[in-house]
Amino acid sequence: MKAHFSETQNKVINKIWIFGVVLFSISMILYFIDMFTPNTPFFKQLFRTLFWFFNSLIIAWYFYKNKKIQVGMILQALSIPCFFRNDISFLLDYHFTSILYKYIWYKSDYIYKLVQFITFMLPFLYFVKQYFKLENAHSSKKTNWFFAFLISLVLINVIDVEVDDIFQYFTFLNFSEPYIQDILVTIIEFINTFKILFIVIGFFYITNRFGEIKSLIKPIEEQFIDKSFFNWGFIISFSILFLTLLNLGQSIFTISVYSQEFNFSEISKLVSSYFLLFYSGRFLGNLIQFRGYSLKKYFGILNTLTLAPLINTIPFLVLLLSKKTGYTLQYFDNLKKNKNLHLTIYCLLITAFLVYDYFQKEVKETNDLIKIPICILAQFLVARFKISTKIVPFALVLFLYFEKIKAFFDFTEGYLFFFKDKILSFLWLSSFAIFLVYYVIYYVLHKCFYVAYSSSKNQEKLIVNIEKFN
Repeated sequence: MKAHFSETQNKVINKIWIFGVVLFSISMILYFIDMFTPNTPFFKQLFRTLFWFFNSLIIAWYFYKNKKIQVGMILQALSIPCFFRNDISFLLDYHFTSILYKYIWYKSDYIYKLVQFITFMLPFLYFVKQYFKLENAHSSKKTNWFFAFLISLVLINVIDVEVDDIFQYFTFLNFSEPYIQDILVTIIEFINTFKILFIVIGFFYITNRFGEIKSLIKPIEEQFIDKSFFNWGFIISFSILFLTLLNLGQSIFTISVYSQEFNFSEISKLVSSYFLLFYSGRFLGNLIQFRGYSLKKYFGILNTLTLAPLINTIPFLVLLLSKKTGYTLQYFDNLKKNKNLHLTIYCLLITAFLVYDYFQKEVKETNDLIKIPICILAQFLVARFKISTKIVPFALVLFLYFEKIKAFFDFTEGYLFFFKDKILSFLWLSSFAIFLVYYVIYYVLHKCFYVAYSSSKNQEKLIVNIEKFN
């Protein structure tokens, strides 16, 4: 696993549990201050100061571990205005309103947005410059800053937590015993700590593939996957995938209910989550496929449990603990038979589930039964053709959500209404999440059944191609 990271990154990863303990401890102190201290200016300021230190430490820790103390301190110092931007905006608005109020275009909100942008960009650009300088990242001039900027933006967005949002979702819950809430918060903060650590490691991994667009889209090279890489790769990629999916659902709900205008910051966070979902899904799919190639074994339907929380410990342990077979010819001789058998079992299970779901519903519709041949056809296509992953998920969404999509493209109230209330809103952007979720599901299913070299009749060529996984 260490071979996939640079020396500077390994200094962070080797002792990352210390980083996790520090983050978890600070988050629990924040919870204690927020819930159990008086609502006074002192404790409010203490909370905000500690919250700034918590968030800025996430991106400064890398530099501290690599003995770039000055860089880390400057980065945290540059982050201070970002966490006190409300005070800065109020101060500027108070002093400049008397000068600018005479202009028709002026609004107090403009000052806040300008301060928000500047205070975010200063530490962000400094982090990008110093991180890629220390990593000695080499790429073409066209992709250098562009890639560094975008991938760093993903890191910052997916770990960012607004001060106003933290812990507030517990205020409307009534617990029979006070300690129940404390236990729940502790569990959530524990999971959130792991999410941050995994995203940091994922960020390191992605930046190491920096340079070519093909390397970015293809998260794993065709290579032998050993136990160590599979172990951590599976845990990290699934955790990021699952937690990002939960966070995405919460973000879309919050945006659709509370957002009154098109906010660039919220769009940026949403797009960053989309990228993380896309990349972690592709990584996980490739990982289980290449692990099967490396072991010279076909796991098929067992791998389909990969996306199911808790249940996925079964394929994880099987793929982790299985011994590599040296019989390459036997692997290919049984490949077609195994593939057809696993695919048949999967289709029977899908049929049984859809039939059961049909009879469970009070209102039965014909479309529910039509799903059976459609889903079977979709699975056969993704199991047989590589290009089908780019077509099948989107065609399936169009079929399953046709009425809602049709309603979305309703122009009866005019094109201006459509453009203003649908395109210039989060509706289209949040709706894209459905397509992306189906893409990830069927991409992983494709990797479960598809064998890249099974269609070739040249056995010698098959052996040569599979030798790269030895």
